[in-house]
Amino acid sequence: MKFPETIKRLRKRKGVTQEQAAAHIGVGRSTYAKYETGDSEPNYEILNRLSEYFEVSVDELLGRSSRHITKQDQQEDLTETPLTPEEVAAIERIKNDPEAQIAFKDFLSAPIKKQRSMLKAWEAFKNMDDN
Repeated sequence: MKFPETIKRLRKRKGVTQEQAAAHIGVGRSTYAKYETGDSEPNYEILNRLSEYFEVSVDELLGRSSRHITKQDQQEDLTETPLTPEEVAAIERIKNDPEAQIAFKDFLSAPIKKQRSMLKAWEAFKNMDDN
């Protein structure tokens, strides 16, 4: 299946309008509509956003794979990886600190590019204490 057909199918399966899908990935409705008609192609960043929004791999979006990765698949992958005591303690601190919860949610809801920038800023901030 070609990319335009794939995203149209995924959008309909999700039960959303072009406008809703476009708003979620950060493009205008007319731009999104062009993706569905094949009149335009998204860049790498938009492909990643579409992948996350529709909960499929970029390969599936591009027609290279029919493996549908769901949130349940992702959760199962996480449960197979045991957490260290330090990771469990960090999760508990986040659960008990409203400000940490806000920061964590902001990070997770940010686009990938912004997440990378946030991580770089955090690394720079941590390095300030080391000097």
